Formats: sequence, structure tokens, C-alpha cells
Amino acid sequence: MEKENDLIVGLLTITTFVISADFNTVKLIGIFLFIFIILTAFFTVLKLHFLSKRYEEAQTIFQEQLLLRFPDYQELKKCYYSGGEKYREKLLSTEKLLEVIVKNEFKSLNDLKNYDDYKLYKATR
Repeated sequence: MEKENDLIVGLLTITTFVISADFNTVKLIGIFLFIFIILTAFFTVLKLHFLSKRYEEAQTIFQEQLLLRFPDYQELKKCYYSGGEKYREKLLSTEKLLEVIVKNEFKSLNDLKNYDDYKLYKATR
């Protein structure tokens, strides 16, 4: 999403400079595009700030659960919710946490829908 915002800001900047060559006829659209560029930049910064807070929260939960002898499944779910795919990969790549996840996700063999699920289940037994 970040690349799309940068692309939009770049295109609008170029458009503003090209259109504002004849300042008297396109003054209104130039002002509109300039305001739009500023708002896009503001919301990009706001989004990055929000994501950094969420990643910080996920990192705190991840470190706490990693140090525990018996990690809490509900806390691992909060970590995944806060950190997204980045922390999903971290959780699944840590053997201790993967065991907790598999035990809670796969309550019985009846829940296994394909061979990959079965191999994952057997790998943790």
C-alpha cells in the first residue's frame, strides 16, 4: 500500500507542476491537487505511526511468550492480530510456540483437511 501512495503523490506532484504552467486558468485544480498531496502525505505518516505501534505491541507479546515455559495461546493470537503476517511467520518458525498453536488449532485428527495439515500435526507429536 505504501508504494501506491508514493506513486499517487508523485503523479499528482508532476501533474500539479504541468498544469500550473498557465496559472490563471487552472488555479483551482492546482490548489486542489496540492491539498490532496498534503493529505496523502499526512495519512501515510499516520498509517506508518499506527503500524509501528502495533508492531511494538506484537513484539512485546512475542518476547513475553517466548520466555514463558508454557506460552498462552490467547496471547499468541493477540500477537498475530497485532503484528499481522510478519509475526505469523515468527510464531510459526519458533518450535515452542508452534507446538502450542498446533495443539490448540488441531484438537483431533478429524479437523485435518489435507495431507499438509496431517504432516504438520505429526511433526509436532
